[in-house]
Amino acid sequence: MWGRVAICIAAGAAAVVVWYLLSPRSNRRQAGRVLEWIQAALAGKGQVVAVRWLGPSIFHVVLRLSASLFQHPALMVRLIPRQNPFQWLRQWRRGEPATVTFEADLDSAPAFNLPA
Repeated sequence: MWGRVAICIAAGAAAVVVWYLLSPRSNRRQAGRVLEWIQAALAGKGQVVAVRWLGPSIFHVVLRLSASLFQHPALMVRLIPRQNPFQWLRQWRRGEPATVTFEADLDSAPAFNLPA
């Protein structure tokens, strides 16, 4: 009885370790697909200048755009955190997607205020 429990615990721990070791590869592959999508979306109107990883599932993409409306344009990409299988499962069950946030400075202040 206890032998089976020990085997199940060891197998579960081994599965978590393998998941943890393979998750960076999966995140890098998914990041490559996201970067291809970003390049296609820019379609000659800009280019990716730099990519900097901020965490196992978060990276910052610096852009150069041909239009001068924005200063220091960038994207913050948050992938589903695959490094933790329990957190990944929770987000997958909730249907939470990966997110891309555009960041930039404007040339001048907007003529309106956004409500809080």
